[in-house]
Amino acid sequence: IFYPNPINGVLISEAEYEAIKTRPFMAVMIQNNIASRPEYALGKADIVYESVVEAGITRFMGVYWSQDSDRVQSLRSARKYYVDLLGDYSQPVYMHIGYSTGDVKIDAYQAMAKYGIRRIGDLRDKTNTTVGAFSRDKECEKIKAVEHCAYTDTARLWKIAAQQGWANDLSKMESWKFADTIPETFVGKEMIGFSVNFVPWANSFNKDYSVTWRYDPASKKYLRFNQDLTPYLEYPGTQVTTDTIIYQRVTSYLQAGDTHGHQYQEVIGSGDGHILSGGKVYEVTWKKTSFASKTRYFDKVTGEEFVFPRGRIWTMLMPKTYDYTPLVQ
Repeated sequence: IFYPNPINGVLISEAEYEAIKTRPFMAVMIQNNIASRPEYALGKADIVYESVVEAGITRFMGVYWSQDSDRVQSLRSARKYYVDLLGDYSQPVYMHIGYSTGDVKIDAYQAMAKYGIRRIGDLRDKTNTTVGAFSRDKECEKIKAVEHCAYTDTARLWKIAAQQGWANDLSKMESWKFADTIPETFVGKEMIGFSVNFVPWANSFNKDYSVTWRYDPASKKYLRFNQDLTPYLEYPGTQVTTDTIIYQRVTSYLQAGDTHGHQYQEVIGSGDGHILSGGKVYEVTWKKTSFASKTRYFDKVTGEEFVFPRGRIWTMLMPKTYDYTPLVQ
């Protein structure tokens, strides 16, 4: 007997499912400042979200459930739109160090309090669970700034969650639709990949956060590259890959009057985008009506809810005012 992973549809054996079914979905903030690279454990997440945070720098939120990792690095602070995305999951736990504050549109702390988010790792809030949630790598600190050297591991995060009595009832989890392959009713166009900037300009600084994804027919995965087309690597030198990419266009702008340059991303609402899988691209629309509702994707041609192929998913939140450049070869 096999059970589908409620996040990405990957089939899990009965024994493994029974061992992990009550542990909460663990969302971890992972920074992508070039000075902090390489990241650890992006490849262990069931789904990764990526968005620009400020100054053209992107940040990841990996959601862990089916796989463990002995290191997740480097940890960073919460953002309001990542908090909004947590409503897609039943009883999640949020691991972050710090948070954005200010206007309600960008204030992650206000949002977490409003939604009652279970969270660990933040030393600034005495109501939070902090003891043992993360460590700082002293060897890392010899060559990198201290903010790039915080790490944790999934075992300790789930141990802390268990100590708090934070479990998970999967019957409350809304899943997307999954199948072994995308149904033929959804007609995709051949496209081997794309390149994109997260901001509408590319200079000597933020070019380091431009991305190219290329489909590899042999592995049936999308390979991630830097702007100069060198492989994008995570520790210990493994190229970052994914099975499916969600390219979700959102309203995005710098919050007026915010001295830190925090970005606003509207993930509650609706819009359009693309889903890339198997070397094809599918035009979709998306809708998320409230924090507690699941983000849903619909095929633009048929209007039917999209059926995802089983596999790891990477969601890119992209400003709707500009687009990617398709790869031709």
